[in-house]
Amino acid sequence: MPILIDFFNIFIVGIAENIIELYFFAKLNGKKAKLSHYILLSAISNSFVNLVPAALPAKLLINAVLLVFFGVFIYKAGIKTAVLYTIIIVEVMELCFGIFNSLTGILSPLLYPVNPKAVGLIFMIINSFCSLLLSFLCYSVIITTLIISKKPRNTGKLRDRDTEFTTDLLHSDRALTRCSFP
Repeated sequence: MPILIDFFNIFIVGIAENIIELYFFAKLNGKKAKLSHYILLSAISNSFVNLVPAALPAKLLINAVLLVFFGVFIYKAGIKTAVLYTIIIVEVMELCFGIFNSLTGILSPLLYPVNPKAVGLIFMIINSFCSLLLSFLCYSVIITTLIISKKPRNTGKLRDRDTEFTTDLLHSDRALTRCSFP
């Protein structure tokens, strides 16, 4: 049973994280990720996670460096753009997992005395699924609300070099006058 749980956490959830992160990373860059990119990132990331005996922050750093590498060398983004998108993507994913880890940490002790093995497994699966779903929704909100084109004809379906990562507030001439300071 512990081998099955490790397989689920490391490979299944890890591959799903990599797919979601790379999909939205490519989308932020205005590119389309190929199947070979998903396979390559998942294989490299999962091999590092399994081979490097390091703590979680080091593994997150490895994942972030891989995303920056993909952004610069495969998607031809600038280094600053790749770093910015990587920070956003990694932080959103960690925030979503942190939210649901906290919730399951609060709720699982209530049901733990009933059946410890089943409760742990059920909460692990629900936690992973809900975290991935919330991160997908957060990335979708980021894509739809924070990507604004400089070109008036650009509908957001195709982005090019004239697309800028920003918000409506930054485009406003009266950005500071919207906020009333006491």
